[in-house]
Amino acid sequence: MLGYAPSSGYMAAGVLREEEVLDEDDTRLLRSIIGFRNIVVHEYTGVKLEVVDEILREKRYHLGLRLAEKIIYALRSRGVLDL
Repeated sequence: MLGYAPSSGYMAAGVLREEEVLDEDDTRLLRSIIGFRNIVVHEYTGVKLEVVDEILREKRYHLGLRLAEKIIYALRSRGVLDL
């Protein structure tokens, strides 16, 4: 991605920030999504149901889609992604 081979999602978020694909708020959001995913996959007993409920009630799940679309658009416009 952009000439980098980040070893983790957190590092990938940092690269996207450094390359100005994401702003600071989007970088924080991506890192939060990655952290939540890690808890769900690796430490599922640590999932706080009130957090899941809040995400669903406030319909914040669409933010992940918006972020993915932003990344795809930026990478396509730089000729890095061909989808």
